[in-house]
Amino acid sequence: MKRKITMASLLLLVIFFCSACGMAQADRLTTEESGQPSAAANAANQPEQGEEQSTADLPKMKKDGTFQMILKHDIQNYQITFMDITTGEQVCYEYTDGTEFFDKYGNYTLREDFSEGKLAVIERLNSNDTLGAIAFTDQTWDYEDVSNYVITAEKSRMDIADTAYQFAENAKAFSEGEEKELYTIGENDILNVYGIDRTIYAVVVTTGHGTLALTNTELFEGGWVNLGTKVYAKITKDLTLELPEGVYDFSVANDGYGDSGEVRIRRDLVTTIDLNDYKGEGPKMCKVTFDVGVAGAILTVNGKEVNHKKPLELRYGVYKLGVYAQGYDPWTRQLVVNSPKAKIEILLTNDTQAQEGTETKEDEKYEADRSEPSTSRTKRGKAGTKAGTRAGSYTDGNSSSESNDSNSADSALANAALGSSLANIITGGESTDYLDTLSDLVDSLDRLDRSRNRSNESENAGD
Repeated sequence: MKRKITMASLLLLVIFFCSACGMAQADRLTTEESGQPSAAANAANQPEQGEEQSTADLPKMKKDGTFQMILKHDIQNYQITFMDITTGEQVCYEYTDGTEFFDKYGNYTLREDFSEGKLAVIERLNSNDTLGAIAFTDQTWDYEDVSNYVITAEKSRMDIADTAYQFAENAKAFSEGEEKELYTIGENDILNVYGIDRTIYAVVVTTGHGTLALTNTELFEGGWVNLGTKVYAKITKDLTLELPEGVYDFSVANDGYGDSGEVRIRRDLVTTIDLNDYKGEGPKMCKVTFDVGVAGAILTVNGKEVNHKKPLELRYGVYKLGVYAQGYDPWTRQLVVNSPKAKIEILLTNDTQAQEGTETKEDEKYEADRSEPSTSRTKRGKAGTKAGTRAGSYTDGNSSSESNDSNSADSALANAALGSSLANIITGGESTDYLDTLSDLVDSLDRLDRSRNRSNESENAGD
């Protein structure tokens, strides 16, 4: 009897052992055939509560997951602060040299590309809550260097060109890496804009604005101040102007008094100029030479005919010029006199030349294209000028071209940022009707270009 019990027990053990082996073999075959672990294997491999999970075991987030706005990227300390655009929750993550950064095409990119305001997704977190991978996606859009826009704060709306967008409830604005209020964005700032569909989530100011304040204006009130080659403003008591950041040539003139210099407008700051420093010894005079390219043309200054074949002495100030010739449209400009000497070249175009532009001399076409603002040339289609914004001034070598490369670059940026809307606000829409006798730098550059062109033409002809 004992033998039978022993044999039965051994038989049960053999059956149990064989069943276990069969299950293991089935799990192995399932994994090999499908490439995926079986349910039993998954259950066996699940970490127990409190056990740390490896990076490889974490599921990879899809790119259509939660979008994160980058609020701050501290590159030096390897930290990025995100905001969930849906919930508004903010989290700061650290990352390592092993963290992967991807562009919207899935290619590796630089971590510096992940700057404030941009939208991204966190693709992977490491087991220690550091960033494993972060990526841009093609579901978001970004517009860079936007200048043609209108912000309507009360409607939370922004029109870019001809398209209307809505600001998200938690939309952010950034300037120089820091958050700022949306309503503080100037209408002439240059922006990068980030969004999804028709919703804007972030605006980044790339070129901001500052304020120019004039003090001790009494002597110059009623006169004019100009900055660069585009902004002219009539001086009133304690005048203030909002201007794009950058470096400007600055000059004032009124009733024989005035001077020029350079001013730097800094973002979100007020720059103050005391006009007592610009009085100089008055009254000052400017010797202006006019070159009118049409025989028999009549030149008027403040409505009075003058002999334009001889240099004309004018006190510092603002004058209205007019040129009239049979067969040509009248040509009128405001002249701001603020330098000791100036030469103004005026080119008129008649109907025949306008219709047969291909027969115009190449040098004359170059002059008109380079010097005359497009808004002025197209007013009537028949009048042009070589003066434009570069009425040449030969002022004893005291040219703004002596400024360093950095200032020149800043000046170019500032002038580029001065759109017609800003100039129209300041001058009542007449900014392109002004000539400035201090535009010697632009004139010199034009002369240099023409000289080079002639040299190249001579060399080509010789070949």
